[in-house]
Order: sequence, then structure tokens, then C-alpha cells
Amino acid sequence: MKLFDAFSPLALFLGLTFYTSYALGQNLPIFSSFDVPGAVSTVATGVNTAGNIVGYYSGSDAKNHGFLLSGGTYKFLNVPNAKQTAVYGINDRNQAVGSYIDSAGISHAFVFKVGFTTMMPPGSVESWGYGINVDGTAVGTYQDPAGKLHGFQNKGGTYTTIDYPNAVPTEVRGINTQEFVVGDFIDDAAFQHAFQEVFFSFQPNDPPTPNILSVSNGINDSNEAVGYFRTSDLRDHGFTRTGLVFRLVEFTGMASTRLMGVNNGHIIVGSSVDNAGRVHGMKVTP
Repeated sequence: MKLFDAFSPLALFLGLTFYTSYALGQNLPIFSSFDVPGAVSTVATGVNTAGNIVGYYSGSDAKNHGFLLSGGTYKFLNVPNAKQTAVYGINDRNQAVGSYIDSAGISHAFVFKVGFTTMMPPGSVESWGYGINVDGTAVGTYQDPAGKLHGFQNKGGTYTTIDYPNAVPTEVRGINTQEFVVGDFIDDAAFQHAFQEVFFSFQPNDPPTPNILSVSNGINDSNEAVGYFRTSDLRDHGFTRTGLVFRLVEFTGMASTRLMGVNNGHIIVGSSVDNAGRVHGMKVTP
């Protein structure tokens, strides 16, 4: 079974790029961390234009629970009778996507509009929902009976499989209004790479910094993609990519930074890990 984790790993060297740095007190002046009250760990995964943030947290029960943070108030989004719930994306109509684990331990993608609706692409045995655009088109990942992972798009109830060419598994994690998608894949040498698909053309999305894996998690309507990469010291580092320009986004003083979502106002959410190993929700405001 695939790990029930927004950080599920799925890195190609990209040659001619420009690389600039964002750091605390420089071009991104406001880094803030937050925690769901009583949580052991908090992960922010998506943000819409209104600034509503979704994610998941683990409590003393060591289980994941979904949340919505709106206007400084937490609301909890948990699929009824599920063992665990995680919310991964939200659009400007406050529709959300995520995953839940049922009583048998099987993961199912869901979309939340008026209520929860399960998304299981044809031929899938498990599924995970990661992103949703303003039109309600959702993306995610499913596992086939042979255990292979594939990306999927659900547009009005019609499912389309998305596989990076010649990849072993593919995961799709974000989608914008133009239906450009981002995600990650593992090649036949077992290396994990970030990618984006634009006008049905797949492009590698690995930062130019040497790394052992990279993941793209979200994309906005300016085609700004966000994600993270891992270096050989096993620390994670956030990045954004717009065109050929990569920017390093690091929460100063934290051991690791992961970027999970970005809205059309360029507000980024994700998580940071402090030096004691605790995971906190994170917001970066330009």
C-alpha cells in the first residue's frame, strides 16, 4: 500500500535554467508558521485566492485529520466513518480534494463540494486526490491491480490517465485553470523527478541544485509551480519555478522546508520541520 502522506516521494538534471534565492527577510518578507491547536504535527497543502488554507494534522491518536483554516478559524473536514482523512487542495469556489482511509485500510480520493464524493478511476484499487481547479476538474493518483501508480484527471466524471513517458510510477499533484498539471515520477533507475505538463507536452521540473529527489506539488494560473527537493544530507528545500527561473524558498532557522500549494496571489503554503523534528504548517506571503 502506498503511504498515506502528502510527502509521498516520487529528480533529471535540468540544464539551462536561471536560479535565484528567496530567503527570510529578502524577497519573500513574511514567513509564518502555525499549528492546529492540540496537534502533534500540521501540514498545509493548499490555498485559494481568498486565502483559505487546507491541510491535515495528526493528533495524539497518531491519525491524520483534515482541516480548513479560514479567517483565523479552524474547521475540520473528515470523511464520515473514515479512519483517517487528509485534505490536499482547494479551489476558488471552496471545493476541496483529498484522501481518506476506510475501515479496511484502503485509500480513496475524494472531492468535497456540498458533501464528500469518492473518486476511484476505472481499474483502480486505491486512489489519492491532490488538486482541483476553479472549474472543478480534479487530479490525483491511483494504483492499479498490479501495484503501479498512475496520475489521473477527473473532469465532470470522466477520468483520464496521465503517465509520464517511460516512467515506472507517476503521481499528479496539482492543476490550474488552463489544465496544466504538475507532479512527479520515478524513472527506470529509481530516481524521482518533478515534472509539469503544458499543452500535453511533458517537461522535467527538477531544480538545477544537485539533489536526490524532487517533487512538484502545485501550480497557479501564472504557471508558477511549487515543490521541494532533497539533498544528500536528507534535508528538504522549497522551490518555485516560473518559465526557466527557479527560486529557492527556505524558512530560515528550520531544518527542512516543503512547498505544497500556491494561489494566484503568489501566497505559498507548505510545511517546515524545526530542529526538534516537529512539523509545522507554513505560509509564505510575498
